[in-house]
Amino acid sequence: MSGWGEGSENRCAPDPSPVPCVPPTNLLLNPINRTVWEAALAQFAPRVRGSADPHKDRFAYQQYVIKRPFLQFLGRKYHVYAPDGSPVVFLKHPLMKMRGEFTIYTDETETVPILVVRARQIIALNIAHDVFDPNTGEKIGSIRSRGLKSIVRDVWDILDVNDQPIGLIEETGFAMLRRFIKFLPGSHKLELHGQLVATLKQKFRFFIKEEVLDLTPGGDRLDHRFAVACALLVLMKESAREAG
Repeated sequence: MSGWGEGSENRCAPDPSPVPCVPPTNLLLNPINRTVWEAALAQFAPRVRGSADPHKDRFAYQQYVIKRPFLQFLGRKYHVYAPDGSPVVFLKHPLMKMRGEFTIYTDETETVPILVVRARQIIALNIAHDVFDPNTGEKIGSIRSRGLKSIVRDVWDILDVNDQPIGLIEETGFAMLRRFIKFLPGSHKLELHGQLVATLKQKFRFFIKEEVLDLTPGGDRLDHRFAVACALLVLMKESAREAG
């Protein structure tokens, strides 16, 4: 007797065809049998792995707000926020300390590193910085200052894997006046292959320095992690110049 009828032995009848045995609908209506059958099928279902980058969502925005209080005695603190005000990353730069490496963390607790910025030389005219993912060791990008050419207007070259310039970060606006009138708002542009991909503009605020990093012009052409790290380097250099 074949099939799944009443009085049967509750097993599939032999069938020479390769079609898999599937219980009839009336059996699956039984909650217990349906649960057992679904559990068995789940053993062969493909599994989806989680995201390889647990911090990917932090860099999914097109704009970021960077804030630094003016009055700080133990070190300059940079907070990066998403457009909705949620924290993205945090960086603390100790005063009066020569460092060739900076670690950017997820928040002020400084327990979860998310980016590492490492200078190839501590003292040089054209200092190059490499940006790494500390969790994977991936080199995300590199920038190099133009040394003496940056006295009047700050300029950095964005480098490819062979250290050849493929873009730049350049101070715009009244750069020369800002060397003497420090409260004038600053602005920078980021280009790749001669095309604008991002801007960094200061908003006038009392008791706090606020900058907006806008990646809308380039969309996803520029790695957002690299853009945030570059913006922080730009602001660190400005802070050092203002302190001097």
